[in-house]
Amino acid sequence: MPTAHLIIDEPSPGAWNMAVDEALLDWAAEKGVCSLRFYRWREPTLSLGYFQEHADRQRHEPSLNLPVVRRSTGGGALVHDQELTYSLALPPGHPRAANTTELTCLAHKALREAVAEIGGEASRLTTCAQAIPAANGCEPFLCFERRAEGDLLSADGEHKLCGSAQRRRRGALLQHGGLILRKSRAAPELSGAIELGVLPESAGVSALAGAWAQRIAGGLGLELARRERSAAEQMAADLLTKQRFLSPHWTRRR
Repeated sequence: MPTAHLIIDEPSPGAWNMAVDEALLDWAAEKGVCSLRFYRWREPTLSLGYFQEHADRQRHEPSLNLPVVRRSTGGGALVHDQELTYSLALPPGHPRAANTTELTCLAHKALREAVAEIGGEASRLTTCAQAIPAANGCEPFLCFERRAEGDLLSADGEHKLCGSAQRRRRGALLQHGGLILRKSRAAPELSGAIELGVLPESAGVSALAGAWAQRIAGGLGLELARRERSAAEQMAADLLTKQRFLSPHWTRRR
């Protein structure tokens, strides 16, 4: 059975988190390495989608004072605060990398199963059947106020709890996304899994990440091998942090 490297990171700054995901995509493209990573955020951070205008952040007053980074993936802005984030890097030729919608649904289905495994209420979750365009033709600034096929929603469809975005490079694919655990002061319009009764107050983030990882790996036919980041990966992420994700040119490129 093919192996995926499992990486569980400590909470880190936004630029570093984005750089590590980018490095894992490069590693998948160049070395054929498959990686699954779980991480959190050292401080509340706003991430802009690759195609979003930097000036659009003025549309969302609660997050104006947050540090901002730009993702290499598309979609709307995200407030990363009380969140568990995952990233998956698949090498060229992996059969699941061909259909991106199916891969999104696989990761979100795995999350529902993980919620049930740790004692949560998976019945309070549903999957968005198809994308829902904005009523006035102007997409909301925040990703979690948009609806795309495969998004994980509360059972009544009112709240988006997990969404994913992707980037392809030289045949390799990066997919990352996050589960909102609790409401953030920087995004008070969004509720989390705990407020909505999907997860109990006592839910352990480590237990959830472990169960989620196993379910994703099972869906992909992969065996997980826990490991620390290599020195080469560390250097690559350091370089990407400095040259790209901390760069005002990159952040304000649009």
